Amino acid sequence: MDKKIRAAFDKIHAEDSLKTDTKSFIYNKANCHVKSSGAQIKRILAAACVFVLFLGIGGYFSYTIPVAAISLDINPSVELEINLYDRVISVKGYSDDGKQLAEQLNIKNMEYPDAINTVMNNNAVKSIIETNGVFEVTIAGISDEKAQKIQDCISSQTEVSSDNIYCITSREDIENAHNAGLSFGKYRAFLELAEAYPNITVEDVKSLTMKEIRDMISGETESVDNSENVNGSGYGSGNGSKYGNGYGSGNGKR
Repeated sequence: MDKKIRAAFDKIHAEDSLKTDTKSFIYNKANCHVKSSGAQIKRILAAACVFVLFLGIGGYFSYTIPVAAISLDINPSVELEINLYDRVISVKGYSDDGKQLAEQLNIKNMEYPDAINTVMNNNAVKSIIETNGVFEVTIAGISDEKAQKIQDCISSQTEVSSDNIYCITSREDIENAHNAGLSFGKYRAFLELAEAYPNITVEDVKSLTMKEIRDMISGETESVDNSENVNGSGYGSGNGSKYGNGYGSGNGKR
């Protein structure tokens, strides 16, 4: 009888020992898991920091990269570079008047429709527009789709007439314009004028306003001669055209 009782007690002690060992095992596993989870969390946090940094750097560069350009021409002329977010990231003037205008404008980081309206409401530009000046906008985009989107937006959200909004796709024309010291918008008008007057040069149109160029294209002026500096614009009124091609009535061909 004593042996049976002792055996029964031994069994109970064995079970308590098993319980203790089990608790120890579970604790050790849990502690190991916590350490493992902590290391994993640190790795996740580190990866998240790298990802956020990557996004920040990528966002900065995407903000500073132009995806389109807009030339605003009335004489003066300025060009705006536009980023992926439709914001103005640079403003450059052409000719002395254009450079002065670019310095006066405070339109960087504006959305381009607001920037264009600001330019049109500039006192000097507004004065020219009010005296029958022609304000033309030319768009150069990285894709036809982007250029068309900008054109539609300008037409609907600015005061620019849809008849005075143009698009170009030739990178060569843009490079030629800048090499000649012209905005690509005015260079586009020059090319249009050159179709009627093949002998005309870039130098001939540099001092002309867009209104004067447009009048020549439409045949509303009798001649243009930079040697006859009328009203400081190089807008002449002689009896013949120095460009020939049937423009004017005299023999003033080059």
